[in-house]
Amino acid sequence: MSVKKLENLLVNATEVTTGEVFQPKVSNRSYQVSAIADAGANASATVNIEVSNYETKNYEVLAQFTFSSINDSEESKIEVSRSAVRFVRARIVSISGSGMKINAVMNGGD
Repeated sequence: MSVKKLENLLVNATEVTTGEVFQPKVSNRSYQVSAIADAGANASATVNIEVSNYETKNYEVLAQFTFSSINDSEESKIEVSRSAVRFVRARIVSISGSGMKINAVMNGGD
């Protein structure tokens, strides 16, 4: 039995930011992005999963997650990829409202 490797791309991010760059070990991966909002937040956010074969340049959007009007709840979205790229990162493109946190996780496969 093999153990799946999870990488935290973003943890409790609250503003426009770019997460740490990771090197996936396999091409079969899944990404989960979660938005958590406090009561009365009425918050929205757009989060990209970006990939490149170069660590510091030429990032392209693999998946875009949009969350809108989240209020006193958590919402998650998942994307599966078989893209063979060398580098992966998560980036919050926009975030509005107060009391919202973004988490992004990459499942690196077996």
